[in-house]
Amino acid sequence: MRRKQTERGARGLASPRTYRAFAATLLFVCFVQRAAAQQCDPSRFDTLIRFEWRRSFDSDIDVCVGKRGDLVTLLVTRHARDGTLTLRRERRLAANDWTKLVRTIMSAHLENVKTTALEDAMRQADGSTWRIRVESGPANSTAKGWTPSKSDATRVVGEAMLDLAGRDVVDGDVY
Repeated sequence: MRRKQTERGARGLASPRTYRAFAATLLFVCFVQRAAAQQCDPSRFDTLIRFEWRRSFDSDIDVCVGKRGDLVTLLVTRHARDGTLTLRRERRLAANDWTKLVRTIMSAHLENVKTTALEDAMRQADGSTWRIRVESGPANSTAKGWTPSKSDATRVVGEAMLDLAGRDVVDGDVY
């Protein structure tokens, strides 16, 4: 038995104990990601507005605002660099917060946002991706920007959603 383990180690294969630890970690990460995805599940709401902020050096943040009937719910998650969930918040929003967010989205004209070209993104390698998704029944739209400027539509809507979530969810700079 010892000879087989030595040969396996010499060939660079992991021991059964290391493999089990890796598999358990992978399953945990998949469970956390699935739980976060279920939280912002479009089937829970008539309309869902989702802000996904993928940052190069800080935690990823998702802010979802969903509306079903008269109920408006805010869902916030923050993930560490290794994918583990570091913050999960859910609360009701007032109807006027929903109205203000919808007005912000309508005035931002997300449909006119052009995706950042790969060459431009490579020049700004230390930035972040801001993605806004609006899902309302059969009508869905997505706007995405790489390190958007303060006047960019994705930045305006993302900042409005961060304001609703509470700026304490940001664990670094806004970029």
